[in-house]
Amino acid sequence: MADMKPLSLKDFAIMLGISKVTAWRWLRTQGVPRPRKIGKKFFLDRDEVMEWWEQKGRIGKKTYQPEVSL
Repeated sequence: MADMKPLSLKDFAIMLGISKVTAWRWLRTQGVPRPRKIGKKFFLDRDEVMEWWEQKGRIGKKTYQPEVSL
């Protein structure tokens, strides 16, 4: 799992069920690291976002649920 691809702002918004604009504004208010622009798209550092999500426990209406490993 080393070197996972970055999480696009669009994918992040879809994951939460909100618009990209809402996701962008919400990220800025929460202090999540600013997305990088690559070409015409914005990308988040997947590891930082997931680590942040684990600490906060929720993003919007989505509650963090760690994957159950058997």
